[in-house]
Amino acid sequence: MQFKNRKKSNLNNQQDIIIKIAADSFIDAVEFGRVLNTALETELNAKAFTHSDNNNVEVECSINGTTYGCLNMVKELSFAMVEAFKIASKCHVKLAFALEKSKYNPINLKIAEQSYRQFLLKMVNKNE
Repeated sequence: MQFKNRKKSNLNNQQDIIIKIAADSFIDAVEFGRVLNTALETELNAKAFTHSDNNNVEVECSINGTTYGCLNMVKELSFAMVEAFKIASKCHVKLAFALEKSKYNPINLKIAEQSYRQFLLKMVNKNE
């Protein structure tokens, strides 16, 4: 009986996970962060935000559950998204994970929009 109560209470524990994104360019990293945010929110019902210091990109993910369970789910989904992104865009992305909050500021809308437009142009030029 105590185990059930403990297990139930673990589902209410919020885990903060940082996904550090390394890509060929800052633009690729920002675009992958955008795609990963959507996947985390849709598939895992997590809260996800892209953060940056204008050189490095991280996705901060908050998800309820046990530390081990949440980290494994986030890693599994993230690595699947890396493979899908690589196939779709021919861009290489590497990830690192940490159990903490981001030290960077959330990415501002202007930078996100500029990166998205530049990424689209890059994709058009690759396909020509």
